[in-house]
Amino acid sequence: MLVGYNKNEEEIGMMPIDSMIQASSGSYTWGPNFGADIFANFTDWPWWFKIEADVPDTEIWDASGFFSVQWSIVQ
Repeated sequence: MLVGYNKNEEEIGMMPIDSMIQASSGSYTWGPNFGADIFANFTDWPWWFKIEADVPDTEIWDASGFFSVQWSIVQ
C-alpha cells in the first residue's frame, strides 16, 4: 500500500500499489504513470508517503520511513 500524509505527518489516505510481489526480488519498479495513479486516488497530492507491506494470513508487516515524491505532467 502507498500511504499518503499531509505536511503534519497525519495520514490522509492510502492506495494499493500491487499484490503478490515476491519479497525476494529486493526491488519494485512502479511506473511509468505512477503520478496519474496517485492523482486518481488522493484528493490532494500528499506531502509525505510511506510504503506498507504485509504477508497475508500472518503477523508479518512492515512500513518504510517517510519519503517524498515529485511528479509533473509533461505537456
